[in-house]
Parts: sequence; structure tokens; C-alpha cells
Amino acid sequence: MNKSKESKEIRNESFNSLYQIFVAATAACLAGGDMILAGGGTFLTQIIGLRSKLKFNRASRFVEEFMDFMTKSQTNFDRDYINSEDFSDFFEDLIISVSKTNSDLKIKRYKNILLNQLIVRKDYDTSVRYLNLANNLEENQIVILQHWSLHEFITPTLNIGLTKEQTINLNSSRKLLGQKIEHSELEFLVIDLRSKGLLKRKDGAMGATRPISIFDHHSITEIGKEFVDYLRVQE
Repeated sequence: MNKSKESKEIRNESFNSLYQIFVAATAACLAGGDMILAGGGTFLTQIIGLRSKLKFNRASRFVEEFMDFMTKSQTNFDRDYINSEDFSDFFEDLIISVSKTNSDLKIKRYKNILLNQLIVRKDYDTSVRYLNLANNLEENQIVILQHWSLHEFITPTLNIGLTKEQTINLNSSRKLLGQKIEHSELEFLVIDLRSKGLLKRKDGAMGATRPISIFDHHSITEIGKEFVDYLRVQE
């Protein structure tokens, strides 16, 4: 068997296993989301507790779109993990989150989270922790963490030692962030991110009151960086 044919068969097997996990939900989608016609509707409403047609439709649409993506994906998945209790529990938690939002941005993020979980396979506690953060953080806090992950983590003490390109990128990102978020709100959101262990004060940093110092005196934690990576679209 040549390598190309073997890879295709592996992908098909992986997809079929994943399909078994989603089969009840996709049945509902294929029947137009009708909870009477589709056995999958009964499954979702009973097991996951979707108590309204609106929430049910959100979950069904999400599964349908994700399954459509899966049919086109070139990614191989671990069948044992897909059939595991940890993944089933994680998927249930994620579908509940999906059912509670009408934000297209959050829906897109949940798709990234589901795909990344299938690929990187974080343990259940870690995956649920990141899912809860994605549920509860404000959108501006995600933007702040993305900035710190891309730019601030490279900065030594007060930006000494950066290359010219790094300095330009850093200052440009800080300026854009300052235009998007007022300084008083930025301080509040940074403090909240610190309380969640996603940002921390740099060693020796005291109070940060000037607009620039809130950047100079904080750095992203390892958990913060892992969380941002977990949200990132897989290439």
C-alpha cells in the first residue's frame, strides 16, 4: 500500500470514529433540527440539557459546520482518544457553551478549541480550564493576551536588547491596543488577568500608573501563553 493511500485510509477511519461521537447531533442537523423527527434531537436535549429550540439550533448548526470541516480536513485523529470518556465529557461541556452564545467570534473560537483538543489532547482538567476561560474572559482580554503572547514575552528588562524590528512591532501593537482600549479599562482588565494567573508583574515591578508602564511591568505567564496557543488556529 502506498503512503498516500494509507494516509487517506487513516483519515477516513479517524473521521468515522469522530462521526460516531457526533452521530446523534448530526442526525438532528440532517433532519433540519427537528427534535421530533431526529433521534439526535432527543439525545442532545436529554443528555446536554438544551432547553430551548434556539439553543438546540445553535448546537446543531455548530456540529453540522464542524462535521463539514472534518470531511475536508487532512488531519489524522487518534481513534482511541475520540472514543474516550475524557473527550466525550469535554465535548459535552463545549456543546453547552456553544448553546449559550450568539457570538460568531466565540463560535469560531469554539471550533478552534475543539480542533486543537483533537490534535493536542490536553487532559480533561486542563481542557475544561481553558474552555471556561474562553467562556468567561471578555473579548478585549483575549486581545490583550494575544498581544502579550506575541510581543511582550520577548521583552527583557524595560525592552533593553530588542532588535529594531521587534521594537517596531512591539510599539505598533501597543499603540493599536491603546487605541482599542482606554487606559483605565486596560488597567482593570490586566488586573483581572493577573488574578486569573494569566499575566504577572515582572520581578521588582511596583505600581503601574503611566500608560506605558502597564506594559513594561507585566509579563504573560506560562499558563497564559499556553491558553493563547490553545486558541490559535492550527496550520
